[in-house]
Amino acid sequence: MRKSAIAVTLLALGLASLFVTSLAHRVYGSQAASPNVRAFSEVFAIVERQAFHDKSRKDLVEGSIYGMLRMLDPHTHYLDADTYSRMTAEQTGAFGGIGVSFDIRDGYPTVISPIEGTPAHAAGIRSGDRIVKINGAPTDGMSSSDVINKLRGQEGTSVTISILRIGWAEAKDITLVRDTIPLKSVPYAFMIRSGTGYVRVTNFSSTTAKELREAVEALAKKGMKHLLLDFRGNPGGLLNAAVEVSDLLLPEGRLIVYTRGRIPGSDLEFKASKASESRLRTDVPLVILTNGGTASASEIVAGAVQDWDRGLVVGTDTFGKGLVQRLYPVREGALQVTTAQYYTPSGRSIQRPYHARYRQAAAGEATPAEEIFYSNAGRQVKGGGGIHPDIEVEFESTLTPVTEKLEADQVFFKFAVQWTSAEDRSKLKEDFAVTEQIFQGFAEHMRSAGSALPAVLSEKDKDGIRRALKREIATVLWGPEAGFKVQVESQNQVVRALAAFPEAQALLELSKGTIRAKAKS
Repeated sequence: MRKSAIAVTLLALGLASLFVTSLAHRVYGSQAASPNVRAFSEVFAIVERQAFHDKSRKDLVEGSIYGMLRMLDPHTHYLDADTYSRMTAEQTGAFGGIGVSFDIRDGYPTVISPIEGTPAHAAGIRSGDRIVKINGAPTDGMSSSDVINKLRGQEGTSVTISILRIGWAEAKDITLVRDTIPLKSVPYAFMIRSGTGYVRVTNFSSTTAKELREAVEALAKKGMKHLLLDFRGNPGGLLNAAVEVSDLLLPEGRLIVYTRGRIPGSDLEFKASKASESRLRTDVPLVILTNGGTASASEIVAGAVQDWDRGLVVGTDTFGKGLVQRLYPVREGALQVTTAQYYTPSGRSIQRPYHARYRQAAAGEATPAEEIFYSNAGRQVKGGGGIHPDIEVEFESTLTPVTEKLEADQVFFKFAVQWTSAEDRSKLKEDFAVTEQIFQGFAEHMRSAGSALPAVLSEKDKDGIRRALKREIATVLWGPEAGFKVQVESQNQVVRALAAFPEAQALLELSKGTIRAKAKS
């Protein structure tokens, strides 16, 4: 009986091995006969039949896939059928979630940026935050698909994430209520001052170029002579969208981005089209704002603008995500594979070396010396991954411990709703000032709520409270764009960007002269 059992077991192993080898042969052709593939099929068969842990064939196959992909890069993913279906739906509509774009760094999901107007943004999630737990489950080693599955869900349901931020001694739990995540690329466009248009671009989708064109054309009718594009916190998106936006900003025929990879067909170049009607005010001085949350497609546009001297980049270094990925549908989902890297016209790789950004920031180490490249006009531009700004400006928060707590308690919005309901709205204009009467009304509102303001407030506290009150009152009276304008126009990076337009004008003239000179030669 024992010999019979052994014979049956060996037969079962042989049949399982034959099945896996046959499957591998259909996928890999003659390569299935290689020792490596035979070894895999034998291990698969033994584990399936003999391992103490009872796992389904589907679990073993997916586990094998995940293990194989971990040897590549953090951006190559296997998408199961459900995840693939959700991703497809996301490209054409909206989805329920918390509104955060992330990347796997050092084994943890790390925030690239929160999406504006979403629960993550409202909760103060920042670029660089590590999500170390989701609903109590450690995220170390989770795939992107696992993280997405846990963060997304039906609108109105809640999820608790544990955040570890550089400088924090321990992680903090934040509970968020999922909401419908909007997909609009250009949520705000307004005249930030006389003659200067401001456009906020939050992502790159199939409608971004159209939205940007419409926004700029509307601002032109209001007398726009300078254009400020805000890419801060923009996690990127579609390559085609980046090319279309660059096409609007660059002279015809200019190289926008190129790719280099090891498979045939992966070395590609993308240039501004020759259709002159597609140009969007190439005579307008341009400044682009960037920060650590500026990634992927937004880095393509910023890099092309910088390399062709079309405009200035102001802010801080971008994230450094410059990988070309292709989606290959498979029977039970899809495979998202990194096949190449993006390079700016000057030859800079957009991709930052893996793990360097977080480790250096956490340890306080200086980044390695960047390789120097040159723009079309001969200006030095730094390589090393990401886009380094022409004018570096670190963000300076206007929050104080007092105003940060008030913001977290959302008391400004509550007061604004109450105050505006009792006031004659027709008397207020968008450039109104928060008077002492409004300030004292807010102080009384706090006392009535049982949480009075501190007896001693610094001038910075008072300025922050006035600014927050104006923002929320403007939001209640005229909508989110009016409130956002109040918030952004006093930011130090925006103030510096506005002061850079004389330099942007000179750079534009230099760019035109350089291009004409090259054309003559």
